[in-house]
Amino acid sequence: MKQFLEWIKDLFCLHCEDCGGRMESEFFGMEIDHMVYKCQKCGKEWI
Repeated sequence: MKQFLEWIKDLFCLHCEDCGGRMESEFFGMEIDHMVYKCQKCGKEWI
């Protein structure tokens, strides 16, 4: 059951363009007015 819920969560989250890892929101960039996301696998930050 836990794996099924993780699979559902994975369907709706953002994915890294480089490695395909799950992205999590890191912070809101006030200077750029956008959310900054960080990849859980490679650690790269994306806007």
